[in-house]
Amino acid sequence: MPNSKENTQITEKIRVCEKKALTLARPDTLRLDEKTMAVGQHVWQGDVAFLRLEDAPKDAKLIRNRKVRQVVEGTTRGARHCVSMESMPKVMWYNPAVTDALTGPIMESSSVIEIEHPEHGNVCLPPGTYQIKYQRAYLPLQELKRQRD
Repeated sequence: MPNSKENTQITEKIRVCEKKALTLARPDTLRLDEKTMAVGQHVWQGDVAFLRLEDAPKDAKLIRNRKVRQVVEGTTRGARHCVSMESMPKVMWYNPAVTDALTGPIMESSSVIEIEHPEHGNVCLPPGTYQIKYQRAYLPLQELKRQRD
């Protein structure tokens, strides 16, 4: 007979499985291919854009052993743009040489990259290289800041 700690762990595992099943079954998952997501094209998922690049820039720095799946820093529900557990081991991450408030990391994969989000729906990017860009907040006459949803 499981104790209360084991019951809590089992319940949490069930919640994770249920959430994953709902995510996989979402009808609003956007699946892109090389024709609709050519080099130079981008797709938005809420306040985050994924810009297709030819290759990672030569001056970008490879990030070794990245474990964080989030493509946007933060702990709020809106910051939960995450590379799926299935895609994560296949993604190589880079820090661009030049960054600003609207420029995020670069990700590259020879497989489809699924980006999950609980509110915006998932996006499946075709194999390739992507620069993560953040939406600009409209703040006239103030410093450049990124929009946060």
